[in-house]
Amino acid sequence: MSDLMADLRRPILVVDDDNDHRATTGDFLRQEGYRVVEAANGRLALEHLLTDRPQPGLILLDLNMPIMTGVEVIQVLQSYLRLSQIPVVLVSGDPAALPASPNVVARLAKPCLLEDLLAVVQAHAQSADPAPIDVPSPRTGPDRDQD
Repeated sequence: MSDLMADLRRPILVVDDDNDHRATTGDFLRQEGYRVVEAANGRLALEHLLTDRPQPGLILLDLNMPIMTGVEVIQVLQSYLRLSQIPVVLVSGDPAALPASPNVVARLAKPCLLEDLLAVVQAHAQSADPAPIDVPSPRTGPDRDQD
């Protein structure tokens, strides 16, 4: 993938308290050309999401974490309009425990095949918002006479 294409993608937020799983997932997605932000628990993920940083194009969210669970994160996401629009992929060792939510677009059981992870990310990750275009106002355009 070209550097330009990677720059147009919004980052993937990987939220998992398992350091090895989070690192493996993040490293794999980086090798595939994605920008990745990692958080070790739900509280750290929300701290990131509530800043002015670029919003992620997808959240890979573990359910069973200390400090703040994935279910609690989803509840907070739903209370903010801009955060409720971010697609979420739930990742859990117990697929039966995966809750339904409007922004949950997929579910993966741990451990998952990297090919399955990539397919889900490719299907659901949102691209960057288009950059605003500067359009000169009619009164200040280069071909306008000055009043």
